[in-house]
Amino acid sequence: MTNGLKKKSPVSNADVKSYTKVNNLRHIERRKAPDLQAHYHPAGLNGVTKPYVQSRSNHVTMHELGHANSMNRTRKALGGIGAKSKFGAILASQKATMGIGGLVGAYAATSDNEKVRKYAPAAVALASVPLLHEEAKATLSPAKHLFKTRGAKVAGKFLSRMAPAYGTYVAAAATGVGATSWAKHIKEKAIKIRDTKHKLLHGE
Repeated sequence: MTNGLKKKSPVSNADVKSYTKVNNLRHIERRKAPDLQAHYHPAGLNGVTKPYVQSRSNHVTMHELGHANSMNRTRKALGGIGAKSKFGAILASQKATMGIGGLVGAYAATSDNEKVRKYAPAAVALASVPLLHEEAKATLSPAKHLFKTRGAKVAGKFLSRMAPAYGTYVAAAATGVGATSWAKHIKEKAIKIRDTKHKLLHGE
């Protein structure tokens, strides 16, 4: 996640090093890349053997390291299950839930079953929760560290720089729910027209 802004980062190299040290993330390599392409690449996915983050700005790097910290904690909670496997990486990064809500919502919204259609928007909204939660954790963890080490001013600047990016995820989730609700509306309209034609043809 990134905001792609070109202003000077409120986070210093020392802040990044401090965060990695405190959270045992010093083994994660840092590679330069445009902030719009920022991402954390865990070992076990897409042929990655050594984890790394790619970004340009220090505040974006801190966020990506926040993802690494979150994933490490999740893997630890899993008791090391699949810690170095593709399955473990997918599970820890919560990617298993991404996209499922959209597929379920699309199916449910166009179902002939009224009860199934009723819960279509809720299914999409629910599936968005893990991603929104993960993105929030990845920003709040570095923010707490900055608050402890640099004070409220720096932590506040960091949060303000990351807020627009988080807003894009919220907007995407809302768009998904809205699109599903519209599909549900169109389906129900089609059913109503179908039923009306049936009554007219059969004189009901």
